[in-house]
Amino acid sequence: MCEQGQRPVDADGTAPGTKGTDWTAEQVAVVVANYFLMLERERVGNKINKAELYRRLGREVGRSEKSIEWKLRNVSTVLEELGIAWIPGLLPAHNYQDSLVQSVEV
Repeated sequence: MCEQGQRPVDADGTAPGTKGTDWTAEQVAVVVANYFLMLERERVGNKINKAELYRRLGREVGRSEKSIEWKLRNVSTVLEELGIAWIPGLLPAHNYQDSLVQSVEV
């Protein structure tokens, strides 16, 4: 059973049936929004517990922590390609969905 507001997850932290599926626009929007919140916190010198963020976002969008990390790294890639500073601890990962660019540019 899951807590109210959280999606059920399999043993690896993913929502049942999501492994190997494309991310929804809603899932991407949540991760991108959190990336920019994290980027702002980094810029003002606040420390971020990335592992906790991955766990929280994983529960929220129904994806594994590793999947969340890779999506955040994809955001770094898009920012790098746009010439915008990205979070140093999230090295760019260059295999991203084209729809991610639209989410980041908004």
